[in-house]
Amino acid sequence: MKIDDLADRLGEKGVGVVGVDVFTHYMPDTCEAGVLLLLGDDPIDAEIGSYRPNAKFQAVVRHSQYPAGFALADKVIDALTIMEEKTAGMFINFCRPRHEPVVFPRSTGNLLEWSINFDANYVKL
Repeated sequence: MKIDDLADRLGEKGVGVVGVDVFTHYMPDTCEAGVLLLLGDDPIDAEIGSYRPNAKFQAVVRHSQYPAGFALADKVIDALTIMEEKTAGMFINFCRPRHEPVVFPRSTGNLLEWSINFDANYVKL
């Protein structure tokens, strides 16, 4: 999955700014309110080339306040629910959340983190 394309989309949709409060692969401890996108283990089928019918990834939302964090998680869901759109590196047939955001306490800094797993179907360009 071209996770950087999805981070750019979050920026375009007004969820945050890439590198400031939208991150891929790693979110600094100093970020108290932000979004992290993590790659899943997309299966590769050599018979179908660049088509990825069963892709998955995770979005993690961090915030200190429950209502604001849940609102940010909802913004992420809205921005990353996609039907038939092209990005710089892929054509996304669909991308949708698998479940409602699940909140966890984060031990450092009295922050909360919401986890949202997404399923996607796309073609690498």
